[in-house]
Amino acid sequence: MRRLGLEPSVELGQVRAPAEAAARLGLEEGDPVSSGGGACTPTAKPMQLATSYVPWALAEGTQMVQTDTGPGGIYSRLADVGHRPVRFVEEVATRMASVDEARFLDSPHPSRSSTS
Repeated sequence: MRRLGLEPSVELGQVRAPAEAAARLGLEEGDPVSSGGGACTPTAKPMQLATSYVPWALAEGTQMVQTDTGPGGIYSRLADVGHRPVRFVEEVATRMASVDEARFLDSPHPSRSSTS
């Protein structure tokens, strides 16, 4: 990405696991997890939203909770702490952005009025 002039950035924090994420991770709803979303940008304009949840017990104190997760991203950081994924499933879906997401992405949204 840097060769293309894009600077990766990730916003991370500790949050309470939502029900669906908790179920998939074998946690209780509300357990602490690291939650992060990534964006790539040459001009500080986000290009994507992506959210990952990792049990806080695995993420705390690792590069997983840093703005730059390092080469290989989160899967490499999990391997660094002895939890290399042996199988993973990604679900990709599309939908209209929420008003907040559209605002974050500086993208038009049908319910956002624009003035010319």
